[in-house]
Amino acid sequence: MHIHNEKYIIERNTKKIKELRQRFGKNLLFTDCIDLDPIKVIDLYRNKDLIENDFKLLHDPDLIRIQPVRHWTDTKIRIFVFCCVMALLLIKDLQRIAADRGVQLSAHVLKDELSDLEQTLLVYPDKRTATVFTERSTIQKKLWDIIELQSYADELTQHFND
Repeated sequence: MHIHNEKYIIERNTKKIKELRQRFGKNLLFTDCIDLDPIKVIDLYRNKDLIENDFKLLHDPDLIRIQPVRHWTDTKIRIFVFCCVMALLLIKDLQRIAADRGVQLSAHVLKDELSDLEQTLLVYPDKRTATVFTERSTIQKKLWDIIELQSYADELTQHFND
């Protein structure tokens, strides 16, 4: 009886494989953009995964976390979603800037590397101040230069010295 079941499963899977092979590689794409080149339509279709991945980043609890929404009024919900979308745009823009300079990082790695950068302001009794930054990894040093974080650090330090 056991052998009979295996034979049935093999025959059934073979039939399914034949059905899939008949449909393999055939897609119909519909568009209302009749002015677009067919190659462009195919490229746009293939790039839809990039947009879907961005929506996944919006829902990622370790990155942006658009859900759950803990607001009750429409205006607060709109503002919350706006802030989440702006956070996504910021992360994607930082990824693009880093990629243009030869540093390919995922959104999670980028966030983690930038989150590990810390600045400490030391205030002495005689009212002198000194700014100390954490040790930076190789990636953090590259990001520091790419995003030009030194200028922001200088502005922040100047604000505390005023």
